[in-house]
Amino acid sequence: MIEIRPQTWLVWLAALLMLIAPFTPSWHKISNNSLEQVRLTGLNMLHTRQDPAPGGTIKVIQDEPEYHILAFCIVASGMLFYSSFKGKDRIWQMKLGVVNTLLIGGALISIFLAISKGEKWMDPMVFGERQFGFLIPFLALFLNMFSNRLIQRDERLVRSMHRMR
Repeated sequence: MIEIRPQTWLVWLAALLMLIAPFTPSWHKISNNSLEQVRLTGLNMLHTRQDPAPGGTIKVIQDEPEYHILAFCIVASGMLFYSSFKGKDRIWQMKLGVVNTLLIGGALISIFLAISKGEKWMDPMVFGERQFGFLIPFLALFLNMFSNRLIQRDERLVRSMHRMR
C-alpha cells in the first residue's frame, strides 16, 4: 500500500480549495433600498437592478468578466497538484510551494482589486460584505504554507539520517 504523507493531503486540500474558489461568491453589495446589487465571483462581477414594482424584473446593468481571478486559481491548483506528485524530490517540492504561495497571493490581490472596483459601481456610502469565496484562498494559502513546513521538516530529518551513516 502507498503511504501518503500529511503534507500531500494538505496540498491536495489546498488544490481542491483553489478549484472551488472561482465558483463561490467572494463579495456581495446590496443597496439601501434592496433594489440594486453587485456580486463578485471568480468568473464575473454582476451588477443588477430590480424594478420597484411588485414582482419586477431584474435587469443586468453591468456584467464584467473577472478572468484574472479564474486564471490565478486554476494555475495555482494545477501547480499544487503537480507539486503533490514530486514527493521524492523535496527541494523541488519546496520551490514549487513558494511559487504556489505567490500564485495564491496573486489570486488574493486580484480579488481585492475587483472588490475595490465593485465598490465604485454603486452607492459608495454602502459597503459590501465579504463571503465564503473570499476566505477560501486564505485557507489554501495557510494549508500550502503548513505543508511547506512539513516538507522542510522531512528534508531536515533525511539530511540528519545521512550524517549518522
